[in-house]
Amino acid sequence: MPHFQRGHVPAFLINRNFALFTLGSFVAATGSWSAAVAIGWLVLELGNSTFLLGLAGFAQMIPLLVLSYPAGALSDRVDRRKIMLLAQVGGLAVATVLTGTALLGLVSIPLILLASLAMGVFNALAWPVWTVFIKDLVGPENLRRAVALNAVRFNITRVIGPVIAGWLLAQFGATTCLVVSTACIVPMIGAIVVIRTTPPPRREPEPWLPALKLGVSYSWGTPHVRELLLTAGVIGLLVMPWQNFLPSFARDILRAGPQGYGWLLAAIGAGAVAGAFATGHPLISRSPRQALAIFALLSGVSLTLFALSTSLWLSLVTCAGVGFASIAFMVVANATLQLSVRDDLIGRVMGLYTVVNAGVMPVGSLIQGAISEQVTLATTVAGAGIGAALLGVLLARQTVRGGAGARAYSESPEPTGKAEAPG
Repeated sequence: MPHFQRGHVPAFLINRNFALFTLGSFVAATGSWSAAVAIGWLVLELGNSTFLLGLAGFAQMIPLLVLSYPAGALSDRVDRRKIMLLAQVGGLAVATVLTGTALLGLVSIPLILLASLAMGVFNALAWPVWTVFIKDLVGPENLRRAVALNAVRFNITRVIGPVIAGWLLAQFGATTCLVVSTACIVPMIGAIVVIRTTPPPRREPEPWLPALKLGVSYSWGTPHVRELLLTAGVIGLLVMPWQNFLPSFARDILRAGPQGYGWLLAAIGAGAVAGAFATGHPLISRSPRQALAIFALLSGVSLTLFALSTSLWLSLVTCAGVGFASIAFMVVANATLQLSVRDDLIGRVMGLYTVVNAGVMPVGSLIQGAISEQVTLATTVAGAGIGAALLGVLLARQTVRGGAGARAYSESPEPTGKAEAPG
């Protein structure tokens, strides 16, 4: 049984390893916003094309769709700390090349697109492993609290990161943003280097193709795993894309302009931080399925009210509501999934979870954007909100009926000795 040393750290940071990881990831994530702002600005300056701007984002996202599941499978057979270190060192190498070319005045659109694709590859390596590595750091008994704290950390950086990046861009330019973002990766690498974890028990690795098939068949054949993945996918498809349309709501519907857009983003961030904190409550761990139903319903109702609002103040309140409920839903789904699956398959399951999260959001954006061209944006987003609310009602009904899935949410995962996927 691994021993998780607390050391001299505040109690809320659980132990030394998790404190180091949280601090390093906070600095790196804050800096990543400087890279995102700089890349976007450079693409517009060099190419003057919104298509190229979208292409840069697509280049960074597509590896997540293709590689996240194999990366999750890799984490079931290789030390996760080493995978995290490789991903961060690779990201640092890419960032250094891009920053160097910017300093030399050699940066170009093809180079930016290639760097975005390479960053996406290393993100695809790290993302499925991230929360599983957190479980390695804190143990299953502290996982819900640790995942909630990780979400708080992420959403705080989502609030302050763009502010810092915007100030750097305005005062010093895009190249300085790249320098800062590259430097911010170093503390993350340092944290991973000094972290000490107990190596997982060695298992005889399966051949790759059967191992990949087993992960898919287990996820689909286990009712509560299938339900968690599908419901997270529905929330990702219906709720998560709404932020892409916020500029249009701020300018065309609320008539609030850029300042109002900033207020909406701040409201989302504040709600998301509160939602992440809320998931640490003991009631969540005792009744995760009920919590998922409530959060899905609340996110749907809040999104519908936001879409129908023409008042900035009501929109701010409903933005906070969507931020609160959607992040809380994802945090609870993430932790519940990890705590209820077999240890030997956890990487593959979380790889599928990453595919669901990373894959359906851009698809949802495309679908909702296309529909909004035929009707109105407000009608489209309101329809998505109603769909999410109906998902919450469906989950609540199934919970009241006390199906097998509701019981499985609270049960320990089955033993890892079975070689076959459950039927």
